[in-house]
Amino acid sequence: MPRYSYDIGLQYDDSRIIKALLKGRYVDWNSAPDDYGKYDAMIWDLNLSREITISDSVTAELFFTAHNLFNGSQYNYVLYQNPRRWFEGGIRFAF
Repeated sequence: MPRYSYDIGLQYDDSRIIKALLKGRYVDWNSAPDDYGKYDAMIWDLNLSREITISDSVTAELFFTAHNLFNGSQYNYVLYQNPRRWFEGGIRFAF
């Protein structure tokens, strides 16, 4: 169980140009010292997206996400460490 946690975010939304979300999370785990947990960093994610109109009934959204931007460590047990920095991106269609 965590003792406490913080979530913080900053959102920018200009539908004509780009949408962006920067979000951070910190958890202070209530774990035993012999679990060798590490929770001294806030984990930051960045989400970017842009919507493109293809036709009257079809839109596409290009997206890019960077997870754990600064390679922070946030885990309560050494065997279950969080992943390092990783990226994903793609395109979504709505019709």
